[in-house]
Amino acid sequence: MVNAATSPMVLGPAAGAVAFHIDNWDAQVAAWATDHTPLFGSPGEPEEASDLLRDVSQWAFGIAAVSTPTGPEGTYALANKVWEVGLGAATIESTRLMTNAFKDVSREHLNKRSFPSAHAARAAVGSTLAVRYVDYYAVPGWARSALKGALIALPYATGWARLEAGVHVPSDVLAGVAWGNFFGVFVNSLLDARTLSPVSVTVLPWEKGAMVCVDIRY
Repeated sequence: MVNAATSPMVLGPAAGAVAFHIDNWDAQVAAWATDHTPLFGSPGEPEEASDLLRDVSQWAFGIAAVSTPTGPEGTYALANKVWEVGLGAATIESTRLMTNAFKDVSREHLNKRSFPSAHAARAAVGSTLAVRYVDYYAVPGWARSALKGALIALPYATGWARLEAGVHVPSDVLAGVAWGNFFGVFVNSLLDARTLSPVSVTVLPWEKGAMVCVDIRY
C-alpha cells in the first residue's frame, strides 16, 4: 500500500493537481482547452473521444491479461488467468464506485462534483494494470517501451479530452489519474508478489448501485 502511494505514477499527477491551483491555472487551461479544442475537434467530439479512450484503456487490460503466459516457467495457467482477470475487473469497478463516492464528498466540501475525474481514474487503473503484462510479450525492447508509453499516456489523453469537453479542469483529471494509478500499482504489486491466495470477491448492494469487496489474504 505504501509503495503504491509513493509510486512516481501516483505522486507525479498528484503533484500536478496541486500545482494547477497556483495562480488560477486550473481555470485558465480549462478555458483554453474548451475554446480551442486542439486535439479532438468540434463540440461533442471530445466527449465521445474521452469515452472511447477510457474504454480502450480498460479493454487493454483484459486483452493483455488474457493473451500473456504468466504461469510458472512461462506457461499459460488458466487458474492464474481467472484470478488475474477477475481481480483486475473488480479493481476497475471498485475504482469507479469509490471515485463516484469521492465525488459526493467533494461536492459537499468543494461545491462541485467533478473532482476527481472518473474517466481519468478508470482509464488510469486499466492502463496501469495492462502495463504489467507488456514485459511478457516477445517483442523487441523498443516496441515494449513504446507500448508501455502508449498505455501510460492513455489516461492523460482521456483527461485532456475531458478538458476539451468542458466538464473538468486539470486538477480534476490529474487527481483522477493519480487515484486510478494508485489502485493499479497496488494490485500489480500483489500480482508480482504472487500474494493472491486465497482471494474472494463479493458484490453487495450499495445505495443506487453495487459495492465490490475484494478480500486478499497474504
